[in-house]
Amino acid sequence: MSGPRVPLAARRPRRAAGPRAGALRRDVAAGLINAVVSVPDGLASAALAGVNPVYGLYTSVAAPIGGSLLVSAQLMQISTTSASALAAGQAIAGYPEARRDEALFLLVVLAGLFLVAFGLLRLGRLVRFVSHAVMTGFLIGVAVVLILDQAAPLVGLAPRGSNEVAQFLDLLASLPGASVPTTVVGVLALGLAVGLGRTRLATFSSLAALLVPSLLVALAGWEGVRLVADVSPIPRGVPTPTLPDPGLITPALLLAAFSLAVIVAVQGAGVSQSVENPDGSRISPSRDMVAQGAGNVVSGLLRGIPAGGSLGQTALNVSVGARSRWAGVLGGVWMLVFLLLLADLVGRVPMAVLAALMILAGVSAIDFREARSIWNTGGAARWAIGVTFVATLVLSIPMAVAAGVLLTVVLYVASSA
Repeated sequence: MSGPRVPLAARRPRRAAGPRAGALRRDVAAGLINAVVSVPDGLASAALAGVNPVYGLYTSVAAPIGGSLLVSAQLMQISTTSASALAAGQAIAGYPEARRDEALFLLVVLAGLFLVAFGLLRLGRLVRFVSHAVMTGFLIGVAVVLILDQAAPLVGLAPRGSNEVAQFLDLLASLPGASVPTTVVGVLALGLAVGLGRTRLATFSSLAALLVPSLLVALAGWEGVRLVADVSPIPRGVPTPTLPDPGLITPALLLAAFSLAVIVAVQGAGVSQSVENPDGSRISPSRDMVAQGAGNVVSGLLRGIPAGGSLGQTALNVSVGARSRWAGVLGGVWMLVFLLLLADLVGRVPMAVLAALMILAGVSAIDFREARSIWNTGGAARWAIGVTFVATLVLSIPMAVAAGVLLTVVLYVASSA
């Protein structure tokens, strides 16, 4: 004899709503922290690229939303990076100042399209063939160039020279003419970022380094300190879409876009492999290239700078408890809220503060232990890291990337033989 029938709805196991709600709350909180940290990083990266700093904030809206929806590495943060900003700044330096912004947006869109093509061609599997010594030499070189490049705005000088090394030597000769208030502001920002970075407030150290010196300049009335608004006016409200002018395309810009895409692809592959998905799903470097490409296309259309997988932002995202890709999406949404409410305050940030933050980013990007290990290996590894490092210092970023790729091929052929 059969018992009483149980309604179908009662027989179905109910999904617990708690874990989902808890994960969403964690993603909302992680997105807010990501957006707060992205304010100084975005401003500083855009200043490094030589354009209106607010474009970095536009990128922090567009890239996380456009890219996080597609990534396979769900916790990877797509945001501004110093290497891509530096490469973009060098690529558009030859354009007239009136057309430089348009050239940048076009460069970002082209780099994004290259990244999408890389991913669709499944070139993610080729990343492992890039020599570790070559990539280490390139990344250290980019970090050193970043430090040298930002030393001038830190002390309020404008040195001359054909490259960053020559400009730094000219800067040393011109130090007696440095601006004392600007130097005080920059050193204060450095001290706050380093000091708070060793405490429980490390997550907000960059924000404190941004706010405290800005308040000091406003209260002390130091008119000689250059502000973000002195470089370019800060537009109010939401970024409006713009179509880049295809007439600005040149062979040099295409080469720069390709090089920029290679930089973002290789760095992004390293970042995506450094985290695991909470649900245990497989990570695909090729799919992440498509995601970063989409983020850059959206960023370029919304007047943003280049973006890619950020190791620091991704580590922060994991540490604050993010549980899914929605932490990245919500980070972009929070940044949009900041733009609507805080646009006027952004223009009051001293340029020396942004320089200090970028210098710290450059120092933290240098892995001295890894470089020493590769150098002690000797032979081909020593040549690879040395040649790539020197090429990055004295050549443009695209040329340094080309030299690194060529060196990788030569080393691969030599080892195979």
